Amino acid sequence: MLLSEVVANYGRLQVQSGAWSTNTFAYTHEPSLRLFRELVGRPMGIASLGNEQPAALDIPLAELSIQKLESFLNEFWNFPDQQGKRHTGKTARDIMNAGGPHQSRANMYKRLAHIRQFIAHCCEKRLLPAELLKEIDVVLAKDTARAREKAALANAGADGTITDGYVAFSAADLKALFGSVFTRHTKGNVARRWIPLMGLYTGLRVGEVSQLRPCDFVEVDGLDCVRVTGDFVGGAPDPSKQTVKSPAALRTIPIHPRLRELGLLALVEERRRQRKDWMWDGLLWTEKSGYGKYPSRDFQKLARDAGVYVQSRKVFHSFRSTIAQELERCGLEGELIDRFLGHKVKNTRNQNYSRTESGRAFPTKRVYEALKMVEFPI
Repeated sequence: MLLSEVVANYGRLQVQSGAWSTNTFAYTHEPSLRLFRELVGRPMGIASLGNEQPAALDIPLAELSIQKLESFLNEFWNFPDQQGKRHTGKTARDIMNAGGPHQSRANMYKRLAHIRQFIAHCCEKRLLPAELLKEIDVVLAKDTARAREKAALANAGADGTITDGYVAFSAADLKALFGSVFTRHTKGNVARRWIPLMGLYTGLRVGEVSQLRPCDFVEVDGLDCVRVTGDFVGGAPDPSKQTVKSPAALRTIPIHPRLRELGLLALVEERRRQRKDWMWDGLLWTEKSGYGKYPSRDFQKLARDAGVYVQSRKVFHSFRSTIAQELERCGLEGELIDRFLGHKVKNTRNQNYSRTESGRAFPTKRVYEALKMVEFPI
């Protein structure tokens, strides 16, 4: 069997078993495995991949040796930062030969983890020798917490400021975002107005707030709340369904009183009277990002116009950093902030003993007391 055929079978098995969504395979694992195949492979004509694309570079699985894996690992350290940005007709080998700035350390280990998972599957099925798994584990073992800290320090600015990752919006940023530029940007567009406001005051991911329904606004313990729910985890396979990133994202959180003052709940009632399925009209759905792709682009334009946008630093996701830091300043415990944001909490009691008939127990009133102390200059 060719490597491409085994990868396709592997992807189908993961999707059929429910371990992954089709999107998780197509947009997360398959690109890493395609890169792997194209660097270890040779011209083999046409082969079938999971996405039915021609594979010019391939290799019989039986030829995947320790030597070939070592050669791949040596090259992969220097692979250019082009993954996911392929030009038509360009293979990983073409990109490798063209050169360019190297991929980030974090991206490299993420891709290697995908490849390691595939090799482990092949070893378990006795399609490959266990020595291959040991070879890649030696490399992945270097991705320790200490090594990540050293890499972060190496990338820090002269003043010690870490220069990668999302950062919270400052007070000046928020004034710029929600000032006159915001009024011109929204121009009566309900989604453009409310999606950023809800992002700021709830910390919902752009995909979560973009797919809200009127029925997702509920009352819990006498408090107005918004519920994040989904029919699928890890992908958006159906435009009529909701999806979430992980089971931890399923949550019900209190609504900040400022959103009520601005008219959010009045809008919810209006949408209910109109018997609308969704909170926002006119959002386009994409297979990869669900309803979140274009609201994310809209916000990027708003941030650019307001002069606060910084690629991969100050984006819609920065709202989550902003509300998290404010909740911490107001005294909310770290575990509750994580649960508010929809992060998995590694706590046996929370994971196994907090279930109720209506979902996972959450101290809504406790969180609301901290939330209502959060103020933003908008």
